[in-house]
Amino acid sequence: MATVDIEDEDVTLGTNAEAMEVASSELYSYEAIPLSQLTSDMVMTIAGSADIALVHRWSKQVGMMVMKFSNYFETYKPIVMSMKQKLCGLRGSQRKTVIDGQEMTWAEYCKVYYGCSYRWVAKLIDGE
Repeated sequence: MATVDIEDEDVTLGTNAEAMEVASSELYSYEAIPLSQLTSDMVMTIAGSADIALVHRWSKQVGMMVMKFSNYFETYKPIVMSMKQKLCGLRGSQRKTVIDGQEMTWAEYCKVYYGCSYRWVAKLIDGE
């Protein structure tokens, strides 16, 4: 018999096969949960699974989200490019523009309103 100590509690599992079955049933219980609602612990549990088919099902969902974002960004890229033109000065300049009562550079704008670096936005604009 295998014994596992979890925070001062003894949990006894009959065999390694039984332990794997418990972990497997937990993983399969996640299937009803939308990807966006997985906790970081659930994500780590899925990532640590030896079941390639299960990991692939989740990975495929991640890929679909990425593709949706790419399509979404392509649709609205003209707005992002227009904002960049309005905020950016000459290359290397630290020109600041007042947005919502706060002076900011293009780099600061990207951090605040897009949640990423201006370099990442440039890559998205360039289609990389």
